[in-house]
Amino acid sequence: AMSQLESGTAAKAGTADDWSNRPSSKANESSRKASLSDSEKSASHRNYSKASSNNGFMNLSGAVITSDRRLSDGAPIQTSAPHIVLPYQTGRVPQIAADIGGSLAKVIYYESQPHGGGRLVFHKFETSKIKECIEFLRSLIGKDGESEVKHIKATGGGAHKYSSLIHSELNIEIQKEDEMSCLVRGLNFFVREVPYEVFRFSHSEGMQYEEDTSSDLFPYMLVNIGSGVSILRVDSENDFTRVSGSSLGGGTLWGLLSLLTDAQSFGEMLQISKAGNNQNVDMLVGDIYGQDYSKVGLSKDSIASSFGKVFSLAHGKVADEDRRFNQADIAKSLLYMVSNNIGQIAYLHAKLHNVTRIFFGGCFIRGHPDTMDSLDFAIDFWSQGTMKAHFLRHEGYIGAMGAFLQVNPQSPSLSSSFNENFIVSDKVGEQAVGALDRTSTRLAPFPLIKKLKDYVPDTLDLVGNSKLQSHCFGVMESLTKDIRNKVISLHSIHGDMCFGESGDSPSVTKRLDDFEKMWLQQLAALRQRPQLYGTLHVRRLLHLKEQCLRGCGFPDLFRPVKAYENAAAFTMLGPMLQSLDAITDEKDLVRRLLANVLAGNMFDWGSSAINGISHHQSTHVIDFEAAAKKVGQPPMKTGYNQADKFIDAVVGRKMPYKKAVVFVDNSGADIILGVIPLIKYLLGKGTTVVLAANTLPSINDVTAYEACSILDNIVKESQSKPHFDALASAITNGRLRVVASGSEGPCLDLRRVSEGLLRECSAVDLVILEGTARAVHTNFRARFSCDCLKIAVLKDHQTAIYLGAKTHDGLVLFEAAKR
Repeated sequence: AMSQLESGTAAKAGTADDWSNRPSSKANESSRKASLSDSEKSASHRNYSKASSNNGFMNLSGAVITSDRRLSDGAPIQTSAPHIVLPYQTGRVPQIAADIGGSLAKVIYYESQPHGGGRLVFHKFETSKIKECIEFLRSLIGKDGESEVKHIKATGGGAHKYSSLIHSELNIEIQKEDEMSCLVRGLNFFVREVPYEVFRFSHSEGMQYEEDTSSDLFPYMLVNIGSGVSILRVDSENDFTRVSGSSLGGGTLWGLLSLLTDAQSFGEMLQISKAGNNQNVDMLVGDIYGQDYSKVGLSKDSIASSFGKVFSLAHGKVADEDRRFNQADIAKSLLYMVSNNIGQIAYLHAKLHNVTRIFFGGCFIRGHPDTMDSLDFAIDFWSQGTMKAHFLRHEGYIGAMGAFLQVNPQSPSLSSSFNENFIVSDKVGEQAVGALDRTSTRLAPFPLIKKLKDYVPDTLDLVGNSKLQSHCFGVMESLTKDIRNKVISLHSIHGDMCFGESGDSPSVTKRLDDFEKMWLQQLAALRQRPQLYGTLHVRRLLHLKEQCLRGCGFPDLFRPVKAYENAAAFTMLGPMLQSLDAITDEKDLVRRLLANVLAGNMFDWGSSAINGISHHQSTHVIDFEAAAKKVGQPPMKTGYNQADKFIDAVVGRKMPYKKAVVFVDNSGADIILGVIPLIKYLLGKGTTVVLAANTLPSINDVTAYEACSILDNIVKESQSKPHFDALASAITNGRLRVVASGSEGPCLDLRRVSEGLLRECSAVDLVILEGTARAVHTNFRARFSCDCLKIAVLKDHQTAIYLGAKTHDGLVLFEAAKR
């Protein structure tokens, strides 16, 4: 297994399908069958990797959004939205779809990628310049006789109006699709298949992502704002009714601003409105009452009459210079007038049809903060807070996406989830939204969380605590120099190949420079706007660091360290198990086991705790005793030392725990000398144990693949080391196995764990969270429907102070579920 990891032939992205293809020696084969959960075999990888390359349809499985806007030959292109990469689309199946409205024409097309797979690219044009759109389509289709594009799916009024023109120019069939059906199909696709596609926005609260809008999606109201407005009630995937509409839409704003300003495009109009002050044009409640009209809930800044001041200023007794109106003020007033009107109509129809969820779509919005804020305010005000306005990242492309999907209406649903990647992001006002990276399995909430609606993964509030925020930024910035020093040291010892360097790849130094630049830029942006990417917490910062490393060609930065330290720790495991087996008092044994877990958790290359205990990088010597001596006892008043509670529970149980899920932290001494002996004890009590390890590498955290290799070695070594027999037997008979947790970073969000882990949760009555990132930075306050042990060392000074403890204090928290 380790030889496969070193040679690069191991599982792609840690999928269990590839783990199961390791060499079938008797030891490896037996441990593979026992240690790998069958449920971890990813259906998406198995099915989509075998997709036909000439089936005439596109494989939309595993779609990933990115803002890398380049053609297959590397030439940059100007587009208006992030693209969607199709990693499993291996056949060349060109498809084009368009939504041609009265104001804008939106195009989605498939583009082959040189590495295989493909990308969905988004582009838009002003409909008044339809010939530019046609020339663009011509460039996509290619020369007559060479193109594989046989037709274009089109929707919107322009699909009918310009059908003959497009056909005559391009000699290609235009297949018209119903506009309303496409809107619904496109919205359902984005909401169901792209997490964090849906968000709410207001100036007061910023952007707030919707965690899950797909489980109870229906019914909803779709307000599509194009040139005009269409309002649809949607009751199921294909059951919808157009209940109303309005002629006052984007075209209204566009037309009036064309008359009243010098702006030449809708984008320019929205831009100049940002500098405007509508109070110079609109009559406010305060202009009439001189104060709030609190009896009816109107503040003095509420608009009483759009453009209400214009008449009195234009015809009143004022100086000529005061009768001039700023174009920016006019643009802001018109924007509010149209948006408020649409918002009120949307509320009235939602109330009439007893629907509380309202989605706004259409190219009128374009992520413009004032537009979204006015729609949000209108819905919130008129509904008295009972309804919310929801927006979409791709609000202008839902119709085109629906038409695109009509190429293959039976296309399978995605069987994967996505993680947001902020190293590639698009701004939405004062916020930003990142690219979406496909995961190897669909992610869902951990079923043993006591109350999912109350679960908050993150412990530290970095937005509300400026001291903690400043400290965390300082720590993260210092990581840049620390990582560079460690990588250069490892590179000097282990050579180029330990970091994937070859003749045709950038040097390690160049990639380190790229990482430093990217990482510091991200931190500078977050220092300026802490909520740029939503709520700021340690989990986001640590994951962002990993994304920067991966983006700069370091997908597994400490791979050589983990390999050497696993080997070094393994040589110490036999003697340790022998000494533990000699302890006759069970309570003393469990107390020693917990102390070992804490000592092992000190070996964390993501903190300074490792300095002095494992810094012999040429030999990777592990000084386990030195680590144990560093671990302190938290003050009694904190209640953080609950070792005795766990000891009494596990020793005194009439019936042993049936099954335990153990979330493990680091490679090397942590898992091998800390966690494995504790697992051996639980196995001896009759407990089945599932090791939940990272799906992707992060710092020196152990991955599921690496955990399998450790179990392989235990089985192999059991032939000559009798103290390994119990572990080897459990591995062979399936009582000790590994599952990929779905996590790609050091922290753990239990709202998003792998399907394989979900299936392993049956009969689990003990959860163990090990490590600072999993049990302190996240899940410190998590409650479970079964017994739970949280065990970790506090390695950050300010975090320790925040929790009322000291650096290197060992936390042992145990909570028994109420029976």
